[in-house]
Amino acid sequence: MMEVKCGKCGKVFSTQSTDQSRTVNCPSCGERVFVPAMLGSIEQHHLPPVPPPSPPRNVLRPAELILVAIIGCVVIFVVLYKFLKPKQTVVTTPTMSEEDKRIAEEKKFAEDCKKKLSRLAVILNDYYKEKNTLPASLDELLKEKLIDEELLSCSKGHFIYLPEEASAVSSTPEESILVCDGVSAAHLGHRNVVTLRFEVKELNEDVVAERLNRQARELDNKKKKEAEELAKAKQRNDDAAKKWEDAQKYSAENNLNAALEVIKTILENYADTAVAKEKRGEIEELAEKIRGRVRLNEVRGFVQRRNFDEAQKKYDELANEVKWLKDDVEKEKENLARFKKALWFRTEANNLESAQAALSELIKDTKDSFWRGMVEAELNSIRSYEEQAEALLGASDTASQKGDHQRALALLYQLKSEFPLSKAAKKIDELVGGISKNAPLAERFAEKTKIMDKDKDAVAAIGAGLTYLATQQNEDGSWTPEVGGQTAVEKEGLTAFLILPFIAEGNTHITGAHREIVKRALGYLLRIQTQDGAICGNTENSLYSHAFALLAIAELYGTTRDAALKDVMLKAVEYAISKKESASGWRKTKDQTTEDPVLTAWMMLALSVAASYDSSIKPSRFANGLQVFAAHMDKEGRIDYVEPKDKSLERNTEEYQTMLAKTAAAAFARVIHTQKLTDSDTTKALGLFAENLPDAAIGGKISPKSSNISCWFFALHLYYQLGALRFSGWWHPAKKALLTLQISEGKKRGAWDASLVWIGVRGGSLFDTALAILALQTKYMHFGGLNLSAIEKLPGKPVIITLMDDTTIEGYLLEEKSTKEDVVLMQKRGESTIERSIKRSEIKKIEPKE
Repeated sequence: MMEVKCGKCGKVFSTQSTDQSRTVNCPSCGERVFVPAMLGSIEQHHLPPVPPPSPPRNVLRPAELILVAIIGCVVIFVVLYKFLKPKQTVVTTPTMSEEDKRIAEEKKFAEDCKKKLSRLAVILNDYYKEKNTLPASLDELLKEKLIDEELLSCSKGHFIYLPEEASAVSSTPEESILVCDGVSAAHLGHRNVVTLRFEVKELNEDVVAERLNRQARELDNKKKKEAEELAKAKQRNDDAAKKWEDAQKYSAENNLNAALEVIKTILENYADTAVAKEKRGEIEELAEKIRGRVRLNEVRGFVQRRNFDEAQKKYDELANEVKWLKDDVEKEKENLARFKKALWFRTEANNLESAQAALSELIKDTKDSFWRGMVEAELNSIRSYEEQAEALLGASDTASQKGDHQRALALLYQLKSEFPLSKAAKKIDELVGGISKNAPLAERFAEKTKIMDKDKDAVAAIGAGLTYLATQQNEDGSWTPEVGGQTAVEKEGLTAFLILPFIAEGNTHITGAHREIVKRALGYLLRIQTQDGAICGNTENSLYSHAFALLAIAELYGTTRDAALKDVMLKAVEYAISKKESASGWRKTKDQTTEDPVLTAWMMLALSVAASYDSSIKPSRFANGLQVFAAHMDKEGRIDYVEPKDKSLERNTEEYQTMLAKTAAAAFARVIHTQKLTDSDTTKALGLFAENLPDAAIGGKISPKSSNISCWFFALHLYYQLGALRFSGWWHPAKKALLTLQISEGKKRGAWDASLVWIGVRGGSLFDTALAILALQTKYMHFGGLNLSAIEKLPGKPVIITLMDDTTIEGYLLEEKSTKEDVVLMQKRGESTIERSIKRSEIKKIEPKE
């Protein structure tokens, strides 16, 4: 501890050792009193300045009087001693050495230096307390007249001021050197310094050098770090600027969600950058506008999806909630009303010209990219619509010129189905008549009012039946059987068979009101066809499925002449023939010991139909399948007949009805294959059916238990080949029975329940519904386009003519009318015949038709 005295009030008080070289407040009067450093240590401080004298007083205190008396006595004694002491010889003391003098002088310089540094430390401390920072240089203190030039140096040179270096190691301020003398080892190997705590210290030169080096390194590291931070900050600012540019670009490109995402990134991750701070107002304003435009785009989404009522509602909400968009929304609503009007012309009024005119006016009046895009898309759609229609019309004309009238007719009906409002569609009626005369399956596309003029009840039943079948289709295009077990039809087979009644009404994958139904079903079959051509499942009834699939695809190809189906059909033909027993027909499985007559009938029918549409398929490859029928037939022409115990009840037994159905199937397949009605086996079968008309003909009561839809289907199509007179004898009772059995109400309205009698495979209600419809379509659903009632009467020799472009034409060669330049061919077209002249120069070859 040290006691100091106040120079103002004279108060003596104690101080702590830590107060050395600092000023403290007097506890009595508050005057600032400097506490000097204690001497005698390496770490010593300069002496304090001489305190100012205390003010004089008129009256001395007792202690002071005693002190004055003692001092006076001592002075008198010294004077008397000096004059009264005898004189002696003076002995000269030895003088100091030069080294001692130098050291003494250096010590004086050192003390001098400390004093100056102590005063400078006080001034720097006060400066820091006032301004909370250090001066950038000591010159700054000079300018503010806080110091004079004398305090900038000692006898050894200028002081070194190191504020940056000292601050670089602020973690140890007691060691950091703020000021030091400027000469190495200035004072006997030591240097005086002021630390960052404003303490004056005398340090060994090595210590000073180590600390100064460390400070220099720390400052260098600090500057590097600051430079890195500055570069990083600049990069972040550049990144923020780039993102701001991106946000504006995305906004201009109407990529609004991307713009909002970038703005969010700027405000959240780059908020500390100069760009974010300076442009915050602009950024937030753009974000607000983009959010409004996003909502506008959401409403436009309803417009794009044609949900106009919801769009109108959302427009009203947007106008109320986002005021600055109100004018834009009103314009949007106006554009929407005009756009809806144009669509109304197209979809409701069936007037494409008015629709185009309205759209053209709208695009002329708006500059908005969204509405221009909407209108352009609609105009392009109309233009594309017209172009596709014209393309179909041109393709039809090309096919007609090549003699493929069936293809030409199919393309016209495709045009009618897909582009009914086109300009090209208006030409259909004047073209159909001429082409239909030469198209072998024209009746499938034609209105049925003429053909079925006296059978409108049947037409209605057919329509109801097709509607029911359409509602039962699965999304993948298939139909699911209602029956199961080993005898049940496969899904693949049912799907294929149900296509047939749709084809009869002109519904194909490209034509008709039900074209989407057929297209989906065909797509399902094409997806399951294997590399070897099989179109079936993997049960023991798979060959039935394949026969039905081949028949359906052959009829689709024959009706449309779509080249894409030809390869599918030919692969299916090869698979069917590969499964045939070499010397006869087909077995359900390899385990069967005999051929199946019903499977063989369906296979023969399917292959014969395919051969009728493509001359490359030779009927001779499967002709021996007819032997199966002979093997299963008795002398009366019945297939698989078993004599009952009670013959009087025979006709009503399930076994007998099954025999009738099998016999009808075999007879029809034989006729389609041979294209002859004079065969003895066919004659026997026809006699059998003449005696077994449907129950309605003999006054019986028709019910599902007594129905035999399979038999009626085959028998009706067989009798149609005999001509109108014999056909009508079966048609009327069969039609009555079929109409009686059709379900007229409920969920199955239009369907038929499954017959008790079935052959080959059990198809269930869906299968028998298709059979019943096909039976009612007999007058115009001619399998393979065969109509023997007319063909049998045609003169000439049946031939197939191949033209130079590989197109084939079938008909009857009239040799007596042919010349060296032309070949005359007679062809059956519906109920009439035509003669066609073909240039011999256009013919590649003429082959007899088997």
